[in-house]
Amino acid sequence: MGAVLAVAALGHLALSAPTAPTVHADVEAVASITLIGHGNGHGIGLSQWGAYGYAVGQGWTAWQIVDHYFGGTVHGTSDPNAIVTVDLQALDGGQTAVVSASDLGGGMHSMLARFGAGGYTVWARADQVCPAAADTTLVGWTQITPAPLGSVTFATTPADPTNYSQLVSVCQPGGTAVRAYRGTVKAVTGTKGEIRTVNAVPVEQYMRAVVAKEMSPSWANAGAGRGMAALQAQVIAGRSYALSERLYSYAMTCDSFCQTYQGAATGTAPGGPFTAVEHPLSDPAVTSTVGMVLRNADGSFTHAMYAASSGGYTGYNSVLKFPPVPDDGDATPGNPYHTWTTTLSAAAIQAAYPTIGTFTGITVTARNGLGDLGGRVTAMIVSGSAASVTITGDQFRSAMGLRSNWFAQSGAPLTRADTITAGATVSAAAVRLTG
Repeated sequence: MGAVLAVAALGHLALSAPTAPTVHADVEAVASITLIGHGNGHGIGLSQWGAYGYAVGQGWTAWQIVDHYFGGTVHGTSDPNAIVTVDLQALDGGQTAVVSASDLGGGMHSMLARFGAGGYTVWARADQVCPAAADTTLVGWTQITPAPLGSVTFATTPADPTNYSQLVSVCQPGGTAVRAYRGTVKAVTGTKGEIRTVNAVPVEQYMRAVVAKEMSPSWANAGAGRGMAALQAQVIAGRSYALSERLYSYAMTCDSFCQTYQGAATGTAPGGPFTAVEHPLSDPAVTSTVGMVLRNADGSFTHAMYAASSGGYTGYNSVLKFPPVPDDGDATPGNPYHTWTTTLSAAAIQAAYPTIGTFTGITVTARNGLGDLGGRVTAMIVSGSAASVTITGDQFRSAMGLRSNWFAQSGAPLTRADTITAGATVSAAAVRLTG
């Protein structure tokens, strides 16, 4: 299992905060600042580039990889026929329109559900058409529901499951594009009256689409095939994550900010050709790990979070409590996120924090003490001619579009809050991982 990290006393020195800067109206303005940082994403749990590094560079198995990142969990199994329900977020609040080359019912190949007084009304037609949301006349459509319904389920029985045109395809908003989904598609409402479109799909089929977009399928062939272990680790984490989710009254998870899920295939028009999302290189990562999951000590599924790159040391979440660990695999050649630089203009910072007036600088007041530069920023001050704002590193990352909350200002002397190495100055050449 993943090693439990004992934070050294020196790590706590990194949390000592300097005195907050005094704001003066005549302080010299700063045109821009350049930051050097590590990682991409929240850094909690599995690092995708780290998994690649451990698999290809060190020959680790999938279980070795997930055990490293998810300390305190145990190996478990799940029902391969379990259903995952996914909110298709682009359709939130709108209509549910589906098409298929297969029969959707009564010889119909297009169906439409719209929510109104009393529930859903359903229309159908024999050809494949995606109706515009603004189309209220629905010429060529026939209403097939005598009374409003509480929910509507669309399904087909494809003669050839490899033929995406025979699956249920959902019309996308703003055009005629479609996405083909395995399982069923439902028009439902939540307990708060939310109007939603939900895909109910067997977990193993769901994972085929997830792994193909969360990692590059080409990694399967890296290192003479050793890269397959990284994809397998992604599947084990993703499967555990999905089965642990209980986000909504109408769906377990979602298709965007939860895990990337675009269905089995995409098309540019109803009745047209499809481009597969599922991939023959990543499919074996699913079939070779069927039912493999991580579970918590109480038997529940582990909420196995992951991000593109840890930057060399994983982060910590007080709810999930995976022990932060050094992540040597993340330094694998080719990882564009392991170390990065970016320049922020004063104008951009002032736009994000208008109360500060003219931007004069940032001061990091606390870090987590784990890894290079003293670790991730946990508290900082953004200063200006009119005021200063105290925020977290995560808040600054979100406001400024940074890759992570692990950063330091290039060329600025590091205080005790920035690093446990007194008197150091950060430069692009000097940045290295010490954790």
